[in-house]
Amino acid sequence: AEAFKNKFGTKGYLSSKLALKNGVITGRVELSLSGGKGIVADLISGYGKDDSFAVGDSENDADMLDKVQSPFVMEPNEKLKTIAAEKGWQIVNRDSIADIIMSQCLRR
Repeated sequence: AEAFKNKFGTKGYLSSKLALKNGVITGRVELSLSGGKGIVADLISGYGKDDSFAVGDSENDADMLDKVQSPFVMEPNEKLKTIAAEKGWQIVNRDSIADIIMSQCLRR
């Protein structure tokens, strides 16, 4: 997420954060945006939905993706792939996501 912020010059970002121990990822999640997505809902409530986007890869992200103007599904698991197809969300991969966000979101 920080790489997106730096590349696109956005004001900020939210991202789940993996726990580290001695510089190594432990497999635990220190901060998660899944499960209710209260933080995302608060941001949308305060700043509006215009120009908002989110990227998710599992069904745990569906609620968050539903809250933003431009949901992107990157290399999703099967459950999120099904949800994305039902909702018409764009499915992207690591090679295409930056160009897609630039062309769809940041030109507004």
